[in-house]
Amino acid sequence: MNPHYHEQFRQINTAISRTSKLYEEWSKRNDIPYYAMLIFYSLMTNEAVKQKLIREEYRIPKQTINNVITELKKQGHIVLEPNPENMREKLIRLTDTGRLYAEAKIGPLLEVEDKMIERMGAEATAQLIATAIRYGDLFEEELRAMTDEVVD
Repeated sequence: MNPHYHEQFRQINTAISRTSKLYEEWSKRNDIPYYAMLIFYSLMTNEAVKQKLIREEYRIPKQTINNVITELKKQGHIVLEPNPENMREKLIRLTDTGRLYAEAKIGPLLEVEDKMIERMGAEATAQLIATAIRYGDLFEEELRAMTDEVVD
């Protein structure tokens, strides 16, 4: 074990945790449940999204996302439509009411992110994305190698 590596991982994990907590704080300050915020976020950046994609991107437990989607549907924010490419799948779409709600709640967050990207610059942003993806891929590979099972 290399103590230098441990310090580096502590710093990486601290930065990742801080970022996640900032998104949680955003949702709390804006009176929107965190998982609902993630769904609205996905729908603000994509016209329609499969439930499975949201679950996989954010690593949300299946039952949790089912519950949130059911609630958002009851509130009239989203509709579920058959996926023309695979009729067994449902696409989640914002209703007009849901779009207005999402624009009010998530729109300001997207503006904050735009400012961050502008301040970081295109090159640093591209490096961050590539490095974060590589980090996640390597971590997942190492965990799979240890446990011989898929990490969810």
